Amino acid sequence: MIRKQVIISLLCLSMSGCAANYFRVFYTDEIGGADVRTLDNVIVTDSEPNIYVGKNLGEETLLMKQRGYLLIGHSSYKATSGSLNQVRDLAKEVHADTAIFYAKRFRTQTDVWAIPKFDTQTSTTNVYGTVYGSGGSATVIGTGTTTTTSTGTDYIPITTTTFDFAATFWVKSKPMALGAYFQDLSQEQRKRIGSNKGAVISIIVDKSPAFYADVLSGDIIKSINGIEIIDANSVLDIIGRNAGQTVSIEIVRGDERLNKVVDLN
Repeated sequence: MIRKQVIISLLCLSMSGCAANYFRVFYTDEIGGADVRTLDNVIVTDSEPNIYVGKNLGEETLLMKQRGYLLIGHSSYKATSGSLNQVRDLAKEVHADTAIFYAKRFRTQTDVWAIPKFDTQTSTTNVYGTVYGSGGSATVIGTGTTTTTSTGTDYIPITTTTFDFAATFWVKSKPMALGAYFQDLSQEQRKRIGSNKGAVISIIVDKSPAFYADVLSGDIIKSINGIEIIDANSVLDIIGRNAGQTVSIEIVRGDERLNKVVDLN
């Protein structure tokens, strides 16, 4: 019985802890440590979070952003155990509307563990005899006990499978002014347009002002209302100052320069 308890304890250690939630331990916050309930650009509900099993983290992250969700945090680690319930528990803690769980086999290996073995044996010896004295004789009956302990080793093969675990945590965003994500220009894009200035659109949110104006992912913004765009931050600044208004956006698409008139939220 003792040997079984030792084995179970060692197995728990090999699985990075039987009860620890490592999605929580390795959680990375994406909203600057703020309580998501205090943000004015998201929709937070008290309903049970939606938990999904994902297949491709990159593609599904893009899809969630296209659907108008904001990434508030993510987690990833390598271990032998992780569960949907752990993701659900963390999603509740961070007030996520949706979480996506990923598990991909990393490796399987077999190790042989040496477990000490102790074998104790007890033997009993009965003693019979006659004692003689001046008063006569008497019969003596006795019992002797001998205990011996032998040691050895059991060799037990333990096979473990390690997985790459990951999870992303999301809340629904309120309608964005333009409905697009931006990045600074790469060196290749700068060479292609012959300028260091501008910002490239990486994602268009479905049913947003940018979506309805047929602005596309990959378009490079050069100016808004005639104001030259320097980088992605300057786009965010100008769009923020013109929220609720109609703006004219000059973009580069391939070898074309186009002008889009967009009614911002």
